[in-house]
Amino acid sequence: MAFIQARTAADQAKYASPPAANTNDLALAAGKAERELAFLNADAAVLKAEQVLNVANVSIKPNDEPTKQAVANAEKALADARAVRDAADKARAEATANYSPLGAVYPTASTGVARRWPAGSPIAATHWPRG
Repeated sequence: MAFIQARTAADQAKYASPPAANTNDLALAAGKAERELAFLNADAAVLKAEQVLNVANVSIKPNDEPTKQAVANAEKALADARAVRDAADKARAEATANYSPLGAVYPTASTGVARRWPAGSPIAATHWPRG
């Protein structure tokens, strides 16, 4: 929720006319909130991978290759999840104003290019000159 609020405030300040004086501060807060959210999601993925590994270890049977393979897969998934979490933790320390905007960003002025409909489209037929 904090991430959505931070992005909303940063986007409103950025696209105000004229841009707000605290635009950069709000963008820094939005970027920090986004990186914090990424870390929390990565941490949750590590906890889930640990659970899967624990279940695989409890389910292992002697001389049963599929259960041994399940443990190996779970160990690899846990190592991968920890690597992602460590990268997200490292990124949390960065102070950048980069964040994902709430929606698509469109130009503030027309590009001057008219849209043309293909000749065979139903839209083109409705725009046919009538005389």
